[in-house]
Amino acid sequence: MKKQNPVTDPCLSCGIKGARKPKGARCCNYVTIRIKPPTEEEDWEELRWIVAHGGATVYMIREGSRESWYVHLESRCRFLRAGNVCEIYHARPDPCRAYSNHDCEGVTGERGADLELKTIQDVEKYADAALRLRHLGEQITDPSEAPKSHRDARFLMDGDDG
Repeated sequence: MKKQNPVTDPCLSCGIKGARKPKGARCCNYVTIRIKPPTEEEDWEELRWIVAHGGATVYMIREGSRESWYVHLESRCRFLRAGNVCEIYHARPDPCRAYSNHDCEGVTGERGADLELKTIQDVEKYADAALRLRHLGEQITDPSEAPKSHRDARFLMDGDDG
């Protein structure tokens, strides 16, 4: 049975600069679930409901013109013990086995989200802009004039219809 080595295992000593959580095992203190990009009013209502719960954040990462949306839930793994040692390390779930500590944001210094929605007000403001942008897109007859993505909604968030 393979055990965690506190000297060589980066999972036991990782840390996010400025994080409120204790150092180590950062990935064992949250769950992230990929969701479909919100496009309809009902999607935005669901996001409002999600962020109304403590420890829940919705975020988006942009890679080129592609947007990936996620729900982030702060929740400590029930098998993480003192010293950030996994109680079931030898029998941990496949997602834990597949997760490489070389890709960990504590190691890579990952840049983070392009958009974070933490409150109902955040969701409402962004949804309003995104839905207005979509409506503008439906009125444009020349596709080359259409806004490309939610990124363009940021310009409408301050009420500038442009």
